[in-house]
Amino acid sequence: FLAFQLALAVAGREPFLGQTAKRGSFLYLQFDTSETVWRDRILSLQGSGVHLPDNVYMLHPEDQPTRVNVLHPETKQLFRDCLEQINPSLVVIDVFREIHNADEQDSTAMKVVGDEVMSLTVGRSVLLLHHTVKVNEFHGSPPVDPINVVRGSSYIAGKADSIWYLASNRLHIHPRFGSTETHLFRRQDNGLLAVRS
Repeated sequence: FLAFQLALAVAGREPFLGQTAKRGSFLYLQFDTSETVWRDRILSLQGSGVHLPDNVYMLHPEDQPTRVNVLHPETKQLFRDCLEQINPSLVVIDVFREIHNADEQDSTAMKVVGDEVMSLTVGRSVLLLHHTVKVNEFHGSPPVDPINVVRGSSYIAGKADSIWYLASNRLHIHPRFGSTETHLFRRQDNGLLAVRS
């Protein structure tokens, strides 16, 4: 929901966390949730009054591949075709684990996958969703080093310009350059997040 909400802010140029994004289209590549659940979420959002701008793009269920590996020619071509047809300014990949078959613990293997994603999406912003390791609650405080909560090789987190870690309605933002931020949220009935005042 957070990734989709952020993408909607880009597509509709709506403020998010006090910032207004440059408007552009976005491509949401969703490989983690079944088509039925994803469709129900979107219909629920629309039913709650959330407007989906006309520059929101997703794969049609009939075009959704059952196997995805960004290192294979078929997947690379799918990505290229989508990017050429849509020309999105933002690409959301949900989730990282579902677009490769490499060993997440192997830094060299993750570099190959990361390089391929960057090569395919050059000139665009990429929001890459990734799972964390099993962690205990941090009692409202972020971990000292957010790289420690990212599942797999530290290369994955080290490649990112910014890590957003959402836990217990707290969003911890750790940019590579700049200061960290923490925002408190409450989840609305439709699943989207609202900043807690």
